[in-house]
Amino acid sequence: MRRFSKNFLFIIGSDIARRVLGFFTIAYLARKVGVEGFGVLNIGFTVLSYALMMSSVGLSSFGARAVARGESSGLVNTVITIRSITSFVAFIIVSLVAVILIPNETMAILMVVFCLSLFPNVFLLDWYFQGKEKMGIIGAGRTISAALYLGFILLFVHTASDLIWVAVAAVIGDVTSAVIVWRYYRLHECNQRITLSLLGWKSLIAQALPLGGGSILGAVSINLPIIVIGIILGSSDAGIYSAASKLIFFLLMIDRVLATLLLPASSRLNAQSPELFSSRLRLAIKWILITTLPICIGGAIISDKLIPVVFGVQYYEAVNVFKVLIWYFLFTMLNTIYTSGLIAVGREKTYAVVMFISLLLNTVSIIACTILFGIAGSAAAIVVSEAITLFIMRNRLEQVMHIQAPGAIFQIIISSVIMGGVLIFLPPMNVFVLILIGAIIYTGLLFATKAIRYAEIARILEHI
Repeated sequence: MRRFSKNFLFIIGSDIARRVLGFFTIAYLARKVGVEGFGVLNIGFTVLSYALMMSSVGLSSFGARAVARGESSGLVNTVITIRSITSFVAFIIVSLVAVILIPNETMAILMVVFCLSLFPNVFLLDWYFQGKEKMGIIGAGRTISAALYLGFILLFVHTASDLIWVAVAAVIGDVTSAVIVWRYYRLHECNQRITLSLLGWKSLIAQALPLGGGSILGAVSINLPIIVIGIILGSSDAGIYSAASKLIFFLLMIDRVLATLLLPASSRLNAQSPELFSSRLRLAIKWILITTLPICIGGAIISDKLIPVVFGVQYYEAVNVFKVLIWYFLFTMLNTIYTSGLIAVGREKTYAVVMFISLLLNTVSIIACTILFGIAGSAAAIVVSEAITLFIMRNRLEQVMHIQAPGAIFQIIISSVIMGGVLIFLPPMNVFVLILIGAIIYTGLLFATKAIRYAEIARILEHI
C-alpha cells in the first residue's frame, strides 16, 4: 500500500502540474486562434491520437503488465523495434490521406506535422516505468514537456495564421519528454545499447492486441465525435465541442492517474489475494463517487459562468454541450475500476469484446445523433454509450469476482444534491468563489452525514 501511495503522490502531482499547464495552453489557444482554428487544431490532435493507437498495437498496456509480473527480459528491444516499424507505416498512411483526401491545405499540413510525434513516442518508455511502478520519471518528462509546449505557444502563436507552430511545439514537447525518459532508462535501468529485435513478434502482438485492443477501442470512441462533427458540421462546430470536451479531459486527469496506478497494482494485488483486491476496488468505487458526483452536479450548474471565463464568450454555445458531457466523467471513472479488474483476472479478451461493442454503439449513435441533434446530440450519444459500456463491463467482472456496493452511497448522493441546490440559489458571483463555496458545503455534509469519517482519512494517510 505504501508503494501505491508513493506512486500516487508522484503521478498525481506531476499530472496536476501537466494538466494545469495544458489547461492554460488550451485556454490561450482557444482565444487566439478562434472557434474554427480551434476546431482544426483538435481535429489534428485527434488524428495524431489515432495514429499513436495504430502504432502501439496494444503493446503499451501489455508491456506494463508484463514488466509488473517480472517478464521484461528483452521486451524493451522488441517493443521499440515493432513500434518503429508500425510508427513509420502509420505516418505514411496519415500523410497519404492528408495529401490526397483533405482539401483544406492547413489541416493537411497540420496532420502531417502532428504525426511526426509518432517517432519520439517510440522511445517514450512510460509503459516500462508504469510496470515498474516508478512514476517519478514519467511525471517529470510529462511536466517538462508541457512547460516547453506552453512556452513555445506563447512565443509563436498569436493568430489563426500561426496554427502550424502549434503542431511544431507539440512535436518538440514529445521529443523532449522521450529524451528525458530514455536517458533515465539508460542510466538507471539498462546501460546497454538498444538492439533491434523482432524475436517472437507475432506471439507478442497476438498477446498484446486483446489487452491493448480494448484501450485502443476506448480511445477511438472518446475521440470519434471530433472527427464526426468536423465531417458533418464543420470546423467551427468541432471547435465548440472541443471547448466543452477539453474541460472534461482536464477533469479526467484523475482517471488517467487511476488507470496508470491500477493496472500494475491490480495485477499484483490479485496475485496476492483476490479478496483483498476486491475490497480495494470497493474502496476505490466509494472514493470515485465522493469526488466525481459533486463535480458533475456542480459543474453542470455553473457551466454558464465557467465556459466564458475559460474560453471567452465566443464559445458560449459549448455550455449546453458541457452540461451533458460532464456525466461522461463519472461513467468513465467507474469504468476504469471494472476494466482494471477484468485485466487483473486475465479476462483481456472479454474486455476487448466489450470495448468493440462499445465502439460500434458509439459510432452508430454519434453519427445518428450528430445528424439529428447537432453537437449536443454528439455529447449525449457518447455519454449514453459510456453508461451502457459501464453496465456491461460490471456485469462481466461480476461473473468472476463479486464487488460489494460501497457504503454511504445514499449520503454521498444527498450531500451532492444539497450542494447543487445551494449553488442554484446563490446570488451571482465569481465562478471560482462558487466552486470554493460548493466544495466547503459538500465536504461539511460528507462529515455531517458520516459518509466519510476522520478515522477513515487517518488510515489512508498512514500509508502515504
